[in-house]
Amino acid sequence: MRADLFALGAALLFCAHVARAARHSLLFNPRDDVRPFYLLVGLGFGFAFNVVAPWRLGEIVRMFYVTARTHLRLSRVAATIF
Repeated sequence: MRADLFALGAALLFCAHVARAARHSLLFNPRDDVRPFYLLVGLGFGFAFNVVAPWRLGEIVRMFYVTARTHLRLSRVAATIF
């Protein structure tokens, strides 16, 4: 495999994650002060966990990470993910 195509694929995947995290931030109230960076890192953890665990359990990991970083209620964050 060519290294330039691999780098292009990695860059496009990162751009897709940034876009998905930005879209997810729109589901929160603006006064909640949810930083898109926390959503991006949570999305990365979720995707990494989905690689090793079945049934998309990475979404639960993502939910707990975002809840811990933003100090919002778990049910509120879960509603934006599910």
